[in-house]
Amino acid sequence: MGPGRPRPGERPVELRARRRVVGTLYLPAGVVFDAGAAARFLPALGSLLAVATDREELAREALEAEALRRSDSIKTALLRAVSHDLRSPLTAIRVAVESLASPALVLENRHRAIYAGREGWFDATPDLFQRYPVSHLLLATYNDELAWYYRTFPEVMARARLLKIYHVWKTYLFLYSLRDGESPRALYPTGDTAGYDAAVDRASFPFAVEPEATFRATIAWRNVGSQPWQAADRVLLAARDDRDPFTAGRHPLPTPRAAPAEVVGFSLPMQAPARPGLYVTSWQMVKEGAFRFGEPYLAVIWVRPRS
Repeated sequence: MGPGRPRPGERPVELRARRRVVGTLYLPAGVVFDAGAAARFLPALGSLLAVATDREELAREALEAEALRRSDSIKTALLRAVSHDLRSPLTAIRVAVESLASPALVLENRHRAIYAGREGWFDATPDLFQRYPVSHLLLATYNDELAWYYRTFPEVMARARLLKIYHVWKTYLFLYSLRDGESPRALYPTGDTAGYDAAVDRASFPFAVEPEATFRATIAWRNVGSQPWQAADRVLLAARDDRDPFTAGRHPLPTPRAAPAEVVGFSLPMQAPARPGLYVTSWQMVKEGAFRFGEPYLAVIWVRPRS
């Protein structure tokens, strides 16, 4: 039985499974099958042979898939531990992220950045950030990566400045800066805002809170534009999409007027959600009914399980 040619005197009989030819049975010369026996035996033999060949093909494909997966894991682990000179980091990383058309993320080697990482992906020793001069973190929500960093390196994440959040494929990527005083302004190009502009002067948001805990967060904005901010002109502080997981989505100016170069502080009463997890709070100045202006402020607050 097989795909080869019959020997002299042998007669080939095709074995079929439904409409597919799965093999050939070679009968010695002079052997004649009873029609009834052939009708019972040959289809059964063809079906058994089809099952065996299909299993072999599936096993081969599974082996190839496993080899590809292991190869991809190795390449991913290398990409996720890049540590090189960083040049124009915000623009370069923004281009690398926003140009993606597939689930694979590649950062050029000139970036001194770490993408993702958790158990088994790189050597997450306590002195990781002392051994490597990391300036930025690009962390995904996929596979619990972002939360793992918060649990494993709380001191690092407490001082990291969240610059921007990207939606890539089926995950969100959080771009953090570990440089003191780095502003995200370059990542948020704006149109004509009629002379209105704002820069974050200082902010104080807790790193971690317990579920349903009440607290206050403070943030101060400097008027770096040419126009004064006036409550009568409906200039106010607003959350992204006017919604925030901790407090109301809009807060009025605490003063009737803020001249250019003046600093305006907001004190936000907040209450943590009941469910533990990582929550984003994002704020920007707004001229209601017209536009948002100035750099935004983003922070992640860790609502930890009750101790």
